[in-house]
Amino acid sequence: MVEDLPDDWVCPVCVVDKSFFTQI
Repeated sequence: MVEDLPDDWVCPVCVVDKSFFTQI
């Protein structure tokens, strides 16, 4: 895990996956 990122940082892939699954 990279700890240089802020706690509220969200990976773009996770966002895309979430949006993708929401459309199904």
